[in-house]
Amino acid sequence: MEVVMMTNGKISSLHADLLNHLFSEEQKTNDEGHSSKFPPMNVEEDEDSFKVYLATPGLSKEDLRISLKGDLLVISSEKKEHKEREKKSQFIHREFGIHPFERSLNLPREVDKEQTTASYERGILMIYLPKREDAKARSIKIIGIA
Repeated sequence: MEVVMMTNGKISSLHADLLNHLFSEEQKTNDEGHSSKFPPMNVEEDEDSFKVYLATPGLSKEDLRISLKGDLLVISSEKKEHKEREKKSQFIHREFGIHPFERSLNLPREVDKEQTTASYERGILMIYLPKREDAKARSIKIIGIA
């Protein structure tokens, strides 16, 4: 299945690439034959913040880079597997490996970018994106009718 999106009569490559990746029935691979899939991600929202969780087993916090470029949150790693290991032995079956990646998310306007923090524990990267005070949900007061 291939998805094509049109923007002003032109194919939007960003949208087409993302949707084709998400809806592809076959696993896409990079030049080395490894999966080019992004690390799995969860995004959680409550009235005070957004939390982004990225599963990155096998990496250390030093292997990860997080940056804010305007309203774009960019998470990446350049870490690759050591080739020495593969020279000494041969995989009989292989479903995972450590590969470079980059994920980008457009942040909503209500995020207080200056207060963004991150932590890394047991292979899970958590990015805390607090909401600006003026954007937090206000409790609703019910007014009775006289």
